[in-house]
Amino acid sequence: MLRFYAITVIDLLDSLGYDWYLKMDDDSFIRSPIDYNLFEFMEEHDYECGYRVDIKDGGAIARGFGEAVLAYIKAEKLTPSFLRERLQPTPLKVQFKNLVKASLMHVFPDRRYGLHPAFEYDYWCYYSNFFLTKLSFWKRKDVRAFMNHFDRMGGWYKYRWTDLAVQSAAIQIFMQKDKVHKFTDWTYEHATIVNGEVRCGGIYEGTNDRDSEAVKRFHATYRRAEHFPDWTR
Repeated sequence: MLRFYAITVIDLLDSLGYDWYLKMDDDSFIRSPIDYNLFEFMEEHDYECGYRVDIKDGGAIARGFGEAVLAYIKAEKLTPSFLRERLQPTPLKVQFKNLVKASLMHVFPDRRYGLHPAFEYDYWCYYSNFFLTKLSFWKRKDVRAFMNHFDRMGGWYKYRWTDLAVQSAAIQIFMQKDKVHKFTDWTYEHATIVNGEVRCGGIYEGTNDRDSEAVKRFHATYRRAEHFPDWTR
């Protein structure tokens, strides 16, 4: 499924002559009216990616992914569009280990140690249960090379690297930041409910839907109202 939404569906829709791709999960709900055409809005403002919620992915499912992204950028000598905004310094203990290893290799030239990157990717992602994007971006040669590289690595199968993580990294590397739009005006719900408790996702009130009845009902129904907050940066 992860590979299908990241790779296969792009080629499938392109072969059918579509220009845009809108993904919305079957347990996602738009809880307030949208009085405009989403696709026309994207075209008029020259956007290439639209989303409703951003999250920090990570944990076990991101095993090795950040390192693989940074290695690809280095190997291909890329200048990312805005992925550097999503990098943070490695913990001090890791920096200290790097310093010790570098010192040992300087004193003993025959020794070789693997050094951890000085920065780590923070797994800032566009929550893809609502994801709207222009297919022409994904057909670009450099973007296809990136996606095919990660496809060959097989991280979807080995570590459950998610479609949103790989797509988000591609956007942050290759897409201009002003081509990315976060919809905030309408209320959106995507939540995984287990035994009456929200385990994943939540409800996100729109700026044009203040004091939303849908939000009130959601918060009144579930003990844990929101697992992934609506990040503001």
